[in-house]
Amino acid sequence: MWRTRKGFAVSIISAIIWPLRSVPLSSGPILELWPLSFVVLVPVIIAHQRGAPLWATTLSFALASAGYAWTIAVPLIVGVALGAPIGLVWSCFFRASEEDPLFPIVVGSFWACVEYMVITIAGTMPNVATPLYVVPLLLQPISVVGCHGLNFAIGAFNGCVAQALSTTSTQRRKQVLRRLLVGTCLWAGLSVVQYSTADSGTGGREATVAAVAPGGLLPSAVLTCKNGTRSHFGEALPCTASLKEQIAATRRVVNDTEAKVVVWSEAWVGAYDNQTQLENAVDETFAPLAKEMGILLTIGMHTKDRSNLAVTISPEGEVLGYYGKMNPVKLLGEQSPKQYGYRDFSVQGDWLGYHASSVRVGPLICYDMDFPESAGTLGRRGVEMILSPSSDWSAMRNHIAAYVFRAIENRMPIVKADTGWDSAIIDARGNVVASYMSRESVRHAVVGTVGLGSGEPTMAALYVVYLLVLMVLSLTASNSNAPTLFLLCLSSIVLFNIRTVHIGLPYLLELWPVSLFCLSPLLAAQRLSNSIWPPVMTFFFALGITFWNMGLDIGLGLLIGLGWGISWWLAGLFESLAFKSDSGYYSLHVAAMWVSLMYATARFLGTMESLSTPFHGSPVLIQPIALFGFYSLEFAVMCSNAALAQALTSLNPRHVLNLWQLGVLGWTLFSVLLYYTSMIPGQATVTVAAVSPGGYLPSPL
Repeated sequence: MWRTRKGFAVSIISAIIWPLRSVPLSSGPILELWPLSFVVLVPVIIAHQRGAPLWATTLSFALASAGYAWTIAVPLIVGVALGAPIGLVWSCFFRASEEDPLFPIVVGSFWACVEYMVITIAGTMPNVATPLYVVPLLLQPISVVGCHGLNFAIGAFNGCVAQALSTTSTQRRKQVLRRLLVGTCLWAGLSVVQYSTADSGTGGREATVAAVAPGGLLPSAVLTCKNGTRSHFGEALPCTASLKEQIAATRRVVNDTEAKVVVWSEAWVGAYDNQTQLENAVDETFAPLAKEMGILLTIGMHTKDRSNLAVTISPEGEVLGYYGKMNPVKLLGEQSPKQYGYRDFSVQGDWLGYHASSVRVGPLICYDMDFPESAGTLGRRGVEMILSPSSDWSAMRNHIAAYVFRAIENRMPIVKADTGWDSAIIDARGNVVASYMSRESVRHAVVGTVGLGSGEPTMAALYVVYLLVLMVLSLTASNSNAPTLFLLCLSSIVLFNIRTVHIGLPYLLELWPVSLFCLSPLLAAQRLSNSIWPPVMTFFFALGITFWNMGLDIGLGLLIGLGWGISWWLAGLFESLAFKSDSGYYSLHVAAMWVSLMYATARFLGTMESLSTPFHGSPVLIQPIALFGFYSLEFAVMCSNAALAQALTSLNPRHVLNLWQLGVLGWTLFSVLLYYTSMIPGQATVTVAAVSPGGYLPSPL
């Protein structure tokens, strides 16, 4: 019976609760019923554990997401398209026993994985944690664990409640509730402590900032206006604003409040025929305006090809640069043809009264804030304040939530200037210092004083994600070696990413010896289990973190790592001898497969992700590549990893270690011999130089 009517009836309760977490009020604000986030998953968890069919769970998540889409005036099909895959993934892959004491941990880990996929596609607004933005006092740990850690905590809380309601044992129920109370107190206690100490380290530097909202579009906007309005997600957005009135409003705000930083809304000025025309307008109108008022000014502009840009101008009237929106709302058809990457600008602090220091700011546009990596990239560059032009709509006037989360995660203030519905100024602790929220688009301005960020990156979203994913995959695997596999995979991820260490000096510390054994734990895990999860998740997060450390797109790194992991697992299936055999050829088999994988990768991406990269600092050890090519070095390094893995899992490790020592010694001696014999006496030499300009030539970018 649970597999049909009762299963669906219980799981559908989650679909009902989901959109009720945020209730729009006729007075303007949105009532955030955030405690519902801690029980919204309970019905669907219970139904799934009682054997509800796949269609019931899938339909429940689809209806929940569709209900949320309806509340924010987004097409229902978009909600269904996001919710149905969640239900499908939950039904197909979530496996855990309610009797297991770690059941809440498994639920939290799995939910964090699901939310990670949703955030990658659609940002954080559909997030189960969104309503909690109104209680920043409880959100402070996300500066350490990121939004994924918060999703883990909420999932674990839901799992605890579901476990307590499902168990028939009073004693077990008490144990579950006791753990729930302890975990909640630890999170809340840590959050309160962080909230009380979060302002330390900013040096007491403050700035008075303002968001000036025009309340409507210019008649020249690229999107067509009819009868003085334009349809905007069910609302009639006025097209009667004027640049003259916006400039006058900005002057009033600056004169009355002495604001030093001003932000205008997204894509408001325009549409210009092309980039050159836009830049001329900036030079002729807006740069002199910023200089006249002595303010740092960020303006949202656009061209007729729908380029969505933000220009930042210094108090001296210097155009610091242009930023193109990196994350247009593609699900709703938005475009942003010109993208220059995430940008940050340094401004001498004289106009704020800080004569001996500079202030680093960075622009992000609206939906950019829904992706943690956007603000995280600026945080790692030392940005102390984010300036964000925005253009939401009436039903999305709680988009302030994304800004609160990003402010806490990166410990920096954010200025959000909307077209007319929801502008806000948020400090580094997530407090909304000043805001405006309305059902209708209205001209307004919000002003507040905030402390600048410290310019130091936080721990948010560094390592927590892969820990959570590995935890759920290891705990849910039907394998008695799960804890061992987890530790082995974690070891390889850490070792893979400490081969190159940034130590704050002009150079990188290359720990090349780590390359000789960094993948040995993973290979040992594969010798213990044929499961797909060790190679997939190890490479997934090892490559993701590597790309993050290199300042590249972490998403690309995760994608490449996923491909590596699947390929490596398939190779093991087709060549079982490579991962299981104790023969003397084990290392050679593994190394040959690794070279094949590296060759395929290098054809598209080059060799920077290779095991042997750190050896570039020790040329005396890599001379054989002059005879045998680069891949001979990869072969040798993977042979070392494989031999050590074989020793870890072999009944006779001494023999394997002897062979490993012989191989390392032989390679080293051969390389040293080649190194010194290549220095021919009397050989002709030439003096060369590399001249670096230290920057780019002036350009529109």
